[in-house]
Amino acid sequence: MGKKGLVILAVTCFVFLLLYFGFLQIQIIRYSQVEVEEDVDYVMILGARVMGSTPSLSLQYRIDTAAEYLLKNKKAIAIATGGRGPGEDITEAEAIKKELVKKGIEESRIF
Repeated sequence: MGKKGLVILAVTCFVFLLLYFGFLQIQIIRYSQVEVEEDVDYVMILGARVMGSTPSLSLQYRIDTAAEYLLKNKKAIAIATGGRGPGEDITEAEAIKKELVKKGIEESRIF
């Protein structure tokens, strides 16, 4: 394959990647607008980075959103997830539980 062939291959791959990431971005935007069901039985909060014992901004947003839902839907149970990584004094799940309790969610509703 000559130099021209390599350039065509590189451009084709680049265009394909742009289209692929564009498609993914459209899907993310599309599903971020979906209405959340009311009265679900369980809410799973995915873990994210904890700095020491303080949730990262990303995790705090998840906790805040879950707490808002759980306060409106008193029958829903929260499932906190996430392990303990480098620089984390507690597991991500423990950080989620601690923050939800601070926000008024009963500890018995958090697993």
